[in-house]
Amino acid sequence: MKNKFIPIILSLAVIIAALSGCNSNTAASNETVSPVTDTASETNTESEQEAEPEAEETVEEVDAEPEVTFSADDAKAMYEAFLKGDAKASVYSDIEVNPEGYMTFSQSIADGTECTLDDLHKAFKESICDRFEDTIEDLESYDFTDENAYIDCGNDGMPELLVSSKIYFVMDEYTAFMIFKAGEDGIKMCFCDCANSRSSMSVNEFGYIRFDASGGAAYHLFENRYIDGDGNYHFLYGNSHNDDLATMDIYADEELIEVPKKYKEDFKDVVLIGFYTTDEKEEFGGYTYSYSLLGEYDENDVEPYSYCILSRDPEIYDPKSVYMKAFEEMGIEVVPLTDIDKKADEIERSNGVDEAIKSGKIVMEVVGE
Repeated sequence: MKNKFIPIILSLAVIIAALSGCNSNTAASNETVSPVTDTASETNTESEQEAEPEAEETVEEVDAEPEVTFSADDAKAMYEAFLKGDAKASVYSDIEVNPEGYMTFSQSIADGTECTLDDLHKAFKESICDRFEDTIEDLESYDFTDENAYIDCGNDGMPELLVSSKIYFVMDEYTAFMIFKAGEDGIKMCFCDCANSRSSMSVNEFGYIRFDASGGAAYHLFENRYIDGDGNYHFLYGNSHNDDLATMDIYADEELIEVPKKYKEDFKDVVLIGFYTTDEKEEFGGYTYSYSLLGEYDENDVEPYSYCILSRDPEIYDPKSVYMKAFEEMGIEVVPLTDIDKKADEIERSNGVDEAIKSGKIVMEVVGE
C-alpha cells in the first residue's frame, strides 16, 4: 500500500516544482521590463532637458542681432555733404508748388534727377531767363545767396534741411524755399516754392508754411501748407481777400460784382473772404464765402486769412444786419467767419497739424513789400 502512493507523490512534487519555476520566470520577466521602461523615460527626459537650452541659445542669438537704424546724426552728415556739393538730392516736379512761377526747376530738370544745389541754382536762373526772354549769360554775374537751417517737420525728432536761395535780378528779388528729407535711400526734395517782392513766405521749426501774395489793388491771397515727418507735402487751405469794397468791385464766383450804392458807405471796412481747400494745381472745388470787419494790423501773425485782425462778432452776421442784406442782394451766399475757423481746424487736425506744430517758432521768412 505504501509503495502504491510513492509514484503519485513523486508526480505531485514534479508538478509543484514546475509551477514554482514558471512563477519565478514570470517575476524575473517583470523585473526585467520595468528597468527598461524607466531607462527610456529617463533618456527622453534628459534629451528634452538638453534640447531646451539650445532653443534658449537660439532665441538669445536672434535678440542679440544689432538693429540697423537711421539716426539724426546720419541725416545731418548727409545734409552737410549736400551743402558742400559732395552729395545730391533727387527732385520731382510734383513737389514744386508753383511750376509756372518766376523761379522753378521743373522746366529744365527731369523727374527723378539727382541734383546738387548748384544744379538747382542753374535751373532757377534758366526759368527766370525764360520768363523775361533773356539769355543765361545775362545772369552769369548774378549769384545766389543761400541760407540753411535744420527744422523738425512733424515734431518727430528727425531733422530736415531748409534752404533758401535768393537772387536779385531785373529790379526784383526772388527767393526759393526748399525742404530736403534724408533717409537710408538718400536725400529727396519734398518742398519748393518761390516768393518775390509782391509775396511773403515763412517756414516754422515744425514744417508749417504760410504764404501770401498780392493780386493787385485790394486783392490778396493767403495759403497754409505743411510738410509732415515723412516729408509729405500737404496743402491745407487758402483764401482770397477782397477789401476796400466801398470803391472796388467784388470778385466772387468768377465774376465782378459791384456793391449797391446804398451800401457803399457801410462797406468801407468790410473784407470778403473766399475760403478754399484744394491746391492751385488742381481744379478748385469751390469757395466758401465769409466776411468780416478789418481791425488792427496783425503784428503777431495770428490771423490766418488776413494781414489784419478780423472781427468775429456774431452781431455782424445777424440776418437783419446791413451786411447780410447787402450780400443777399448781390447774390453771394456767406457764412460766419467762425464756421470757416471750424473748417480750417478740422483740415489741420486731419493732416496731423496740432497747436504745437502750428505755433512753432518761425525759422525763415521773406516779407514782400
